[in-house]
Amino acid sequence: MEQRKRLKSAEIEAFCVRVLQTQIGLKHVTYPKIRPYTGEKSWTWELCEAGPDVTQMTLDQAESVIAELQGDYDLLD
Repeated sequence: MEQRKRLKSAEIEAFCVRVLQTQIGLKHVTYPKIRPYTGEKSWTWELCEAGPDVTQMTLDQAESVIAELQGDYDLLD
């Protein structure tokens, strides 16, 4: 199994904003906020907020894109 690259939260958030801005309806995203994840999946972080004025429904549409990032990067801090 390939090891995921470990990054600081600011680095992961920078990846998230670039990826989210490529999605329809999320081009105006200027910041994401991640937090540590301790659920059933093997991810170490999750997206908890993005803004400005991004609804949860809009973020749900980008769930597969965020899941791919979660599979590529682990939270270092």
